[in-house]
Amino acid sequence: MGFNLVGAGENLQGVRKMVKEGGTMQSFTNREVQLIKFIRQLGWGEVRLRVENGQPVLIYEAIKTVKLEEDVYLNKGRKKQAPV
Repeated sequence: MGFNLVGAGENLQGVRKMVKEGGTMQSFTNREVQLIKFIRQLGWGEVRLRVENGQPVLIYEAIKTVKLEEDVYLNKGRKKQAPV
C-alpha cells in the first residue's frame, strides 16, 4: 500500500494536490494539506497525531527540536581530537 505525491513542491499553493493510490488519482483533503503545511513549518522535531477514518484530525503535541552544530570558528586551525 504505497503512494506517490504528484506535483509536490516546496509550498502547496498552486500544486495539483493529488495522490496516486492504488492506481487512481485522489485529491488531498483540506486536513491533509494543513498537516503537510504544519510539518514543513516545523522543519525538525516530533509530532503526535490523532487519525480517524484515515484522516488527520488533531495534532496533540509538536516538539520543535534544534540540532546544535559545533562552532567551526572556535576550532579554526585546530585538529579534531579522536573520540575518547
